[in-house]
Amino acid sequence: MSRALLTVLCLALAVATSVAGDTTRVMTTMNVPFFWPQGLWDTYANMVRAKYTVDIRQSNGLVFHERGDSASNAPFPGSPGRTFAFRVNHVFTDPGVYLVTRTLSGVDERGKKVNISKQLLVDVSYPTLTAPLIVDPTYYYAESATINFAAVEYNDKSLYRYKIETADGDSVFGENKSFVVLDSLLHDVDNARAGGKSFVVRGYYDNKQFIFRNPPEYGLDSTVWRFRILPPRLDLLTVWSNSGDYKPDSLFLDVGQKKRCRFGPTEIRFLFLNEKGNAWIRTSPKLTLSVSASDGFLSKGNEYEIDSGDPPWYTLVIHPDSAYLSTIARGKYRSVQINISGKDQFDQPVSEVLKASIIRPPTFR
Repeated sequence: MSRALLTVLCLALAVATSVAGDTTRVMTTMNVPFFWPQGLWDTYANMVRAKYTVDIRQSNGLVFHERGDSASNAPFPGSPGRTFAFRVNHVFTDPGVYLVTRTLSGVDERGKKVNISKQLLVDVSYPTLTAPLIVDPTYYYAESATINFAAVEYNDKSLYRYKIETADGDSVFGENKSFVVLDSLLHDVDNARAGGKSFVVRGYYDNKQFIFRNPPEYGLDSTVWRFRILPPRLDLLTVWSNSGDYKPDSLFLDVGQKKRCRFGPTEIRFLFLNEKGNAWIRTSPKLTLSVSASDGFLSKGNEYEIDSGDPPWYTLVIHPDSAYLSTIARGKYRSVQINISGKDQFDQPVSEVLKASIIRPPTFR
């Protein structure tokens, strides 16, 4: 149904688009005040009595039938007639094509009955967003995302609001605006644990959710969005062989080196890395690890350290035992395996088995 607001205070714009016979066709938007496009008031002079009615009809019949607002001035000296002015402010709450008929009936100063009718076809459409909007059904932890559901025709900023709920309907937070920033949800570790939480964003204008046209294709969508926050995927960078990836024939380890080589065999690097569209989402992991290796390969009591000086990488630095390396004959190799286990900050398990053939470098003594 539609509702009418009979007031002389509200203004709205309706743009004439075409004329079919004597009936003008105009366009307007649902849920905004609509006025007769030729002017805010219909004026009739020299009337003794006047009555103004408006019928708004859709294919299903009468929508609205009411007297319009009116005002009249004092009669001219020596004349019983007055000048009457009328207008109607109507709000269409459903899309469609409406036939609007306004009728003046009354008596002029000469005692003649007057009956004048005018018609208008009104195309009522959904509002159009000010900018294209895409809301993903899934986001990864540490992404940045916003939702702007401001519509071109809904220009009163004070009437916008939104609220965010959990999938179970529990309130999270909301504000009186059309611009929603999701970062506080996407950067919360708890929201990405256990496979990720789901949320619902509901947008309102004048306390009503609405359907809108989304440019540039202008498909229809509603101001209700659902999405889930997923934990990121842990990636590993190493020259060791892991899970069938790069398999080196041999690794040279020299514990006598004073400076480690970046991405060298003593460094095992972790990174949260997710591909989304044409972008990569990188995040620093926080890991709780346990490291073990083939008997005697790592220095006892000083097996490894964590180097946090190169974010967003999480770097595990292993300490091979010099005595172990000295037992490898020159030109010979020994197979070594490193076992890494633990979990990340999302309680996801970390399990890596790294293998390599260790060769005693020529410079080792």
